Amino acid sequence: MKTRDITVVVPVYNTAPWLGRCIESLLAQTLPVNIVLVDDGSTDGSGEICDRYARHSNVTARHQENRGAAAARNAGLAVADTEWVGFVDSDDWVEPRMFEELRALAEDDVDMVCCGLIHYLPGERTIHRNSCGDGTISGREALVRFLVHTIHPAPWNKVYRQSLFSGLSFPEGRVHEDEWIMPRLLAKARKVTHTDRALYHYVQREDSVMMRPYDRRALDALWAASETVAFVKELSPELAGIAEARVTNVKMSLLDRMLFSGLRKDTDMVRLTADIRAEIPRHFLSPGIRPHRKILALALYVGLPLYKHLRALARRLTGR
Repeated sequence: MKTRDITVVVPVYNTAPWLGRCIESLLAQTLPVNIVLVDDGSTDGSGEICDRYARHSNVTARHQENRGAAAARNAGLAVADTEWVGFVDSDDWVEPRMFEELRALAEDDVDMVCCGLIHYLPGERTIHRNSCGDGTISGREALVRFLVHTIHPAPWNKVYRQSLFSGLSFPEGRVHEDEWIMPRLLAKARKVTHTDRALYHYVQREDSVMMRPYDRRALDALWAASETVAFVKELSPELAGIAEARVTNVKMSLLDRMLFSGLRKDTDMVRLTADIRAEIPRHFLSPGIRPHRKILALALYVGLPLYKHLRALARRLTGR
């Protein structure tokens, strides 16, 4: 194995308090990696931190106007010149052996390797997640696992053969861009390998995309899921039903964000509620909808107040 055949891209935006921890965890890797820090127009000193670390021979700092995480990841991919690439968010960190362990699992016909993660929720609660499953599977089976929520759509607990990104880039100007690109990467992969070793530390902060109060940008998740339906119908029509059920699952997630943001009934909320009520009977048995959401969906036939009460109870019990 040649030295530094992995480039790790770190999109950076206003994460100064945590950025040093992230970069130090990458410098401590037992398998040396190239590190590309892409400062996406930070205003809190993160850009200066990137420049200080760029004194290391294997660290590169790039700066651009604020264009979002997708554009930052694309900028990093554009300068990566290694066979393998990975991504780490700038407020997360990784175990010292993460990239050595993942690279060791990358056999000749494997194009992606995933690992488990430790998820830190607000309030210091943690969850250990095996986010991909176990063993080696085909790209098609990996796509199925994505559709049924076994493979996490986030780009960061994985390494990829860079050739997977040929003709593909993260869709810029969107949030939930990972939901769009992941099924396409999985479909291109010959094989995908998984380890349940928790090597990635994922921090979900109060102001993260998934935790911040609802705004209409959140509807990008519905856009990505709908695009996936069209993609799957063309690639593997027999999986279209699962992909369509996944859209219903996304609608329920969006409804949750609306309700817990204190949003009063508006056009989006009324439309989503009506859609879910109409779609649940058709997709109730599909693995494209998470089991707990199927149970919660039944409360919608009674009314939103009961649904919100049960969802709040589930949040207190699970932290999700």
